[in-house]
Amino acid sequence: MKINRVAITGATGSLGGALIARLRDCDRLVALSRDEVKSGDLAERYADMPGLRCVLADVRDRDRLREAFRGCDTVIHCAALKRVTQSVYSPGEMIKTNVQGTINVIDAAADVGVARVLVISSDKSVEPINLYGVTKAAAESYAVQSNSYVYPRGTRVACVRYGNVLGSRGSVVHAWRAVLRAGAKTLPLMDAAMTRFVITLPAAAEFCLDALADMEGGEIFVPRLPAAHLVELGDALF
Repeated sequence: MKINRVAITGATGSLGGALIARLRDCDRLVALSRDEVKSGDLAERYADMPGLRCVLADVRDRDRLREAFRGCDTVIHCAALKRVTQSVYSPGEMIKTNVQGTINVIDAAADVGVARVLVISSDKSVEPINLYGVTKAAAESYAVQSNSYVYPRGTRVACVRYGNVLGSRGSVVHAWRAVLRAGAKTLPLMDAAMTRFVITLPAAAEFCLDALADMEGGEIFVPRLPAAHLVELGDALF
């Protein structure tokens, strides 16, 4: 399935960058970010990509999303606040972005006739024990249920849910590499029994595109992923 006109929220993140690299041949690719520096860097990195439009937009602003999505047939919603430690001190901000932002993306897409919306979720939405997981569970619930009113208008919505993207910004591997570069001889670990489902960035991007090809509306796509003990993962970095 060829994607011709797509908008990606949170496009300056790790997954957004991987998706842009896979979608270089799109007729139109609108890369949304609220960070002007990262958006400018993205535009420079892909200056040879004629269909790319890097625009400043916040998923909290539904009117701006309508403007950005107009003319697109697909929206991939990657934007999210993910740092569990930050959510402790700024819970309202995480709710505004992850929950209300997802509502805004879906409703704005339906308003302007986008055919498919894919919401990027997380394995932490399953039986969540922290606010990040709770917000992702709420976003998933809204995305699935939204088909009851956006499907008759021609918009289908689905989710993908996977594990930790190896080496992505803010991931455990990324954090540990920074610690090792600083000269540490041991890695911070809360519990030696902890495990993580892991996926590579190219595989994550490919999984999203496969989900877009297969979705009919209302699905939560979950890949079969390998799991690793964090102790073993840490040992592999040395």
